[in-house]
Amino acid sequence: MSNDSLRARIRLAIGGDLMIGDRLPSPDGSHRYAATQGRDAALVTVYPRAPIGPTPEALRSMVDRFRAAQHAALVAPGDTADVDGRACLVTPQPAGPTLRERLARRSALPVHEAIAVLRDLARALASLHRRDLTHGVLDLDAIYLTDGGAVLSGVDTSGTGTVRGDLDALGRVGYALFAGDLPADVPLPLSRHRRALPPELHHLIDSMVDPDVTRRPARAEDVLGALDAVRARHPMLIPSFLDGADHGARLPQSVSSRILVAVAAILLAAWLVAVGG
Repeated sequence: MSNDSLRARIRLAIGGDLMIGDRLPSPDGSHRYAATQGRDAALVTVYPRAPIGPTPEALRSMVDRFRAAQHAALVAPGDTADVDGRACLVTPQPAGPTLRERLARRSALPVHEAIAVLRDLARALASLHRRDLTHGVLDLDAIYLTDGGAVLSGVDTSGTGTVRGDLDALGRVGYALFAGDLPADVPLPLSRHRRALPPELHHLIDSMVDPDVTRRPARAEDVLGALDAVRARHPMLIPSFLDGADHGARLPQSVSSRILVAVAAILLAAWLVAVGG
């Protein structure tokens, strides 16, 4: 079936104001298209026929369960349809950059923002896991940074996702938030990337990517509890104008100028005291 023919069948099955654009790469045999629905961006996925992909009925049931989670940090799946016996899903794409795009612009997030993003993701996973659901596709491209915080897009349509898999993916993302890149198979301690962080935060992130799986947090709630403890013990954390300086980030010129003026004033005052004495 040609792309044009498949696009026409998708529009017929979904209806409404769905506009389907270019086909996107897909490693799993699905047909994926950039799309718009009204004024909002969306992703349209047509999965392979069962048993390789989900049946339309199984996808609809999974999407209904995801919608029931109703969490602010989860993007609710859109419409589903049966396209000639193949399951089709429309996934809304939030306004805002993905985490991969953000890290490409700045190699690590400020510590207060990184903690907020990691908390949002952990809360979203905790909401799913309490309902015996998993996300299954958590990566840098599934996370959007919006004005309201981080949100997690995507649905585990394979049925093979696990809580452990979600937490391992959360650990890799958490490491990237602070280090600027995903960890290696045997990751360096986070302190090698970000020195000026509370030791409790170093310990949490290092434990989340520990090669020994038994040392990693067992629940998303454990990650939340550790992050809340860090915030309670270090309410000021690092001043925003210095945050990231040890990671290679440059201070804003206005801040640098103020620091130089302050240092010069202190030195001048010390010299005047010495001369006057």
